[in-house]
Amino acid sequence: MEESRGVRGTRLHGASLNRIMRLCALVGFIACAGTKLHAQSFTLEQVMDTPFPTELTVAARGATMAWLFDQRGERNVWVAEGPAFVPHQVTRYVGDTGQPIASVRLTPDGKTVLYVRGSELNDVGRVANPADELPQPTQQVWAVPTSGGEPKLVGEVGCAPEGCEDIEISPDGKYAVWAAKSHLWIADLSDLKTQSKAVMLTDERGEPSSPVWSPDSSKIAYALSRGDHALIVIAEINAGKLAKVSYIAPSVDRDSQPRWSPDGKHLAFLRVPGPMNRRPVIPAPVTPWSIWVADAQTLQAHQIWHSGEISRDSLPNFANTSFFYAAGNRILFDSEQDGWGHLYSIDAAGGGKPSLLTPGDFEIEDVSLSADKRTVLYSSNQNDIDRRHLWSVAVAGGTPRALTQGAGIEWTPIQTADGSAVVCLGSGATTPAMVYRVAEGKRVLLTGAEMPKDFPEKELVVPKDVVFKSGDGLMIHGQLFSPKDHSKAGPGLIYVHGGPTRQMVLGFHYMDYYHYAYAMNQYLVSLGYTVLSVNYRLGVMYGHDFLNPKNEHPQPLTPNAPEDWNIPLRDHDHVFLKGHRIMVQVQSTWFPVIDRNPQKFVPSIYQATAADYVPASQRIYCSKELPSHIVLPLMP
Repeated sequence: MEESRGVRGTRLHGASLNRIMRLCALVGFIACAGTKLHAQSFTLEQVMDTPFPTELTVAARGATMAWLFDQRGERNVWVAEGPAFVPHQVTRYVGDTGQPIASVRLTPDGKTVLYVRGSELNDVGRVANPADELPQPTQQVWAVPTSGGEPKLVGEVGCAPEGCEDIEISPDGKYAVWAAKSHLWIADLSDLKTQSKAVMLTDERGEPSSPVWSPDSSKIAYALSRGDHALIVIAEINAGKLAKVSYIAPSVDRDSQPRWSPDGKHLAFLRVPGPMNRRPVIPAPVTPWSIWVADAQTLQAHQIWHSGEISRDSLPNFANTSFFYAAGNRILFDSEQDGWGHLYSIDAAGGGKPSLLTPGDFEIEDVSLSADKRTVLYSSNQNDIDRRHLWSVAVAGGTPRALTQGAGIEWTPIQTADGSAVVCLGSGATTPAMVYRVAEGKRVLLTGAEMPKDFPEKELVVPKDVVFKSGDGLMIHGQLFSPKDHSKAGPGLIYVHGGPTRQMVLGFHYMDYYHYAYAMNQYLVSLGYTVLSVNYRLGVMYGHDFLNPKNEHPQPLTPNAPEDWNIPLRDHDHVFLKGHRIMVQVQSTWFPVIDRNPQKFVPSIYQATAADYVPASQRIYCSKELPSHIVLPLMP
């Protein structure tokens, strides 16, 4: 799940946790310096101590929903059943042991919830164990009744790539399958009262991923990567055992993201070319891609659409999460071909020109299909560029309809299987992320009881949307936090988000780390600081060209003409004693650490010929008119 229009992260272990610790340390340092500036109205713990919801999902039948709450690192699964949707906790894990929960899934009848507990494997094949638990924890699939009870072990996972956890339950509810350790694994769910043990389903060369069941539960389609190429495979299942495997239009390309048609007769998938060597770094290479449809019986496949040849036509970041085989024989996909991340649909049989479903200067993000697969539900920043609201549009085309609006922020829209409700996650400028039901253009809070009683909602400020021009004329968006009694000049801070493929919004963020970063900005304001949060270039939701600055036409330097060249130094802490000197080494190549420099201008070193490798002289000026110098921040 990772992945705003980039990879959204949902867990706090690893690098994300390190960033939060560094940010906490910085805020603590500033807070000590700032206590004399402003009377503190709430503590850092009060504004940070809120549960963060993720993994929202619904059952394939009825109106049962489930999600994950993470509060102070204590992660537990919650469930609510329609029509009342009263939340209740179904797992009872206590304390922050550093064990994440992912891939929350409900069985079709909504009576059991499955999930993966434990981090992905590190380089030595172990999961994270910051609490030094004994025995050493492993990454496992568990199942627990939605009515409550003790979780039952379903099987081991042990996958390595971040976000690799992906449990897929068969439509008949009998089996669960997942990819790990270069195999597909299958578990019988028919009797969870006993300890079920997953068994290996496939054993073939390559790394399987993205398994998806056919509507009749008789087949599993998945992608099989073999390094420089990937195949789409159909595995036929008989009584939980592998009966046959077939390959769809095998080639030297990389195929991924198989999707069954609602009737199970066809299969759609994405295809990108295999790796190409000696491609230039500048300009950034285009990643062409195409959509293919196969007959599930004959295994014959044909291309129904192909992207263009410029940067905007490249495979978008959200290609996998917005690719669906919908009703009416329509295929839904995301493309930035008009400069914005929009949804398109195309006829699965004849192809032809795709229909643009979401026109305008905005981008889509979270996407799902309605229960009947005829309507698309999605979040976007349409008409509110620094927030998210929910929209719907017919897969066949039509005018998009706003499901939510106003000063809140909503994401992850899902319709219950009986079509009775749309549920989502949401937040606001002074309210952290919670679970909601959408009704008559408004959102109804479902999890208000889980909000800590001392959360300082009334003490928080509403940031202002500010737009300013950069030095080269680009319009930059930001959020300005000002103290409530701001009447005179005072200290200010600039917050620059990570990523960079992120966008800070006018409220608590939909990603865990940035959710807490927003809370820290609110805390700094309570100490008297004015905080400007900047959405700098390379960020998302402002169009393709904002995310991908144009560097398509590199130009050579003018020979023998002085150039003002700024070289950023790496951030390191050094202690200089009296008499120490600094040496600066300037060179035009750093072979063999970095590839050779031809010394003669070429658009790409991969296209350089033997004649381009020539001697060159570099001259450093130290005159009054051209004063080369080093700028270092010093602390006595």
